[in-house]
Amino acid sequence: MAVMWFFKNSFKKNMEKWIFFGLFALMSIILLFFGINLPYFKNSVYAKKINRTTDDSRITRIDTIIYDELLKVLKQPVSYSKLYVRDAFSPVIDTKTCSSCGKAVATNLDVCPFCSFSFDNDLDGMPNTWEKRYSLNAYDPEDAYSDRDGDSFSNLAEYHEGTNPLDPTSKPEEYNPLGRYRLVRVFKKPLQLLFEGYMQLPDGSYSFVINSGASSKFVKIGEDVDGYVVVDFEKELVAETRRGVEVSNDVSRLRLMSENGDEILLKYHQVTAEKELWAQIEDTESREVFDMQTGDKIGVYTISVITDEGIEVKDDSENTFKLKYERRSQ
Repeated sequence: MAVMWFFKNSFKKNMEKWIFFGLFALMSIILLFFGINLPYFKNSVYAKKINRTTDDSRITRIDTIIYDELLKVLKQPVSYSKLYVRDAFSPVIDTKTCSSCGKAVATNLDVCPFCSFSFDNDLDGMPNTWEKRYSLNAYDPEDAYSDRDGDSFSNLAEYHEGTNPLDPTSKPEEYNPLGRYRLVRVFKKPLQLLFEGYMQLPDGSYSFVINSGASSKFVKIGEDVDGYVVVDFEKELVAETRRGVEVSNDVSRLRLMSENGDEILLKYHQVTAEKELWAQIEDTESREVFDMQTGDKIGVYTISVITDEGIEVKDDSENTFKLKYERRSQ
């Protein structure tokens, strides 16, 4: 009782001191608590400000790489090359190989953006751009031989001559004596002539054996073989030593000339590396294609000259006609 009375009496007399002491003790405890946990509070407050997260939910970061790449594509100017290389944002595009430069391009293009080569989808001899300009079908090879304007010249002939296939007053001046036969192209083919042998005749002249394809022919100076005239012969023997034995090596040469003045040199027992021009002729009715050379006949006409620009044909009356064609890559 005495103790209780002492504290009660002392508390009443020193109430302000006791309250101050209690508040001081409370503040000390609070400051001690914050001092111990200050690093945690700093990290927690910083993380909440930066990541905007709470203890109950977290937001997953988004991978922005794909969007960054898309932004780069959108900022770049339009380029044809983007059509031929598929990336994550490009649709699936069918491609074809350009026969001129060998690069892959979209199948719906009429002109190669890399080399400006004009495509011919139906391979009828007329480029897509030309056919579309005159409302023709770039996927129908049959329209090459139709006559839209009724001027007796096919669309293909008008393309070759640069005339308008829709205007009957615009037509090629060239007459095609072959009628249904068309000159498709001129190409080079290895010469099928082999100088096999020769012999001297009693009169001092020479007779030459020339293989022409599957047969051998005997000709003299001035005579013709497959459209070539034998014009000169140079006999030459060269001495050589083989395994200690001296032998004579024949290196004789035979010179031939075509009707258009082209010279060809045939070496004895050697296959020639020369190439000659051939013409590819198409029958537009049967759609058969023939490879022909100088001297071959097409009906009543004979092919007299083949050049890079076309061919010349002669009839039985020696009338000459020229046929041209538009060269194009295949």
